[in-house]
Amino acid sequence: MQGCFSLSLTLLLTLTDHRQVFPHRSCRVSFDCQETAIQKTEIFHVSPSWRGLGPRYDSVLIQGSTPSSIKFVEVRGMFSICVAKQVFRIIIARTYKKRGRNQVTGYIELDGPSDGSYDFYFLDSIIRSVHIIPPTTTNNKHVVQDLYDGDMYLRLIRS
Repeated sequence: MQGCFSLSLTLLLTLTDHRQVFPHRSCRVSFDCQETAIQKTEIFHVSPSWRGLGPRYDSVLIQGSTPSSIKFVEVRGMFSICVAKQVFRIIIARTYKKRGRNQVTGYIELDGPSDGSYDFYFLDSIIRSVHIIPPTTTNNKHVVQDLYDGDMYLRLIRS
């Protein structure tokens, strides 16, 4: 499916008026830290070939349709598109399904995205980047690493 995305984006670039669609490989996200009240910045990356070592698709938190709703997504592509002199910044992502917190470990568990399914989100709906640990031989769920800083813990304590 990755090749299909690349082909579709290339086709979109060709069909639209020249230079109206601009693909991006990284994005800087600023957020107010809930632990220190200081504005912090993170950079997340999207690359089919990261430093010659294979693909890199970082994960982010997306603001859902209600203020208390968040989504965990793996960003597979991002671009800006200009339509009628207005710029829209879009991400193409694979959305995880939240399973809740594990009763033993306390970590948030996720089911992986459905094969072949991609969702579109506005780039402005990104809250911040997040670490999602892939399944292991002892656990078949993806796990959100929400204890790597106090701010992430505070944001996800009720998830």
